[in-house]
Amino acid sequence: MCQVTTELADLFDRLRKLEPTGVRLATCVREIRNAKAKEGIAVVLGSQGAGFLGLDLNNLSFFAGLGIRTMQPAYQRRNQFADGCGEETDVELSRLGVQ
Repeated sequence: MCQVTTELADLFDRLRKLEPTGVRLATCVREIRNAKAKEGIAVVLGSQGAGFLGLDLNNLSFFAGLGIRTMQPAYQRRNQFADGCGEETDVELSRLGVQ
């Protein structure tokens, strides 16, 4: 999780530097509408896989606090939550994924 946290911190710093240009990190619909009303751009953070959460679902709250608002359980490859779309098998969600 440490590498992901570092990468997100860097991303947030770069987003904050863009604020004078009208680019804003949006975590709710109101913030998206405010950016649009000011002819700015709203950025909604998401992930195409939740593998970086590890096995502790409390990490989900941590990353939500950083601003992530969308997340797929898995994307291309299988992880602890589900099979990915590139896998030959399709076992759907794991027990952890259901939680």
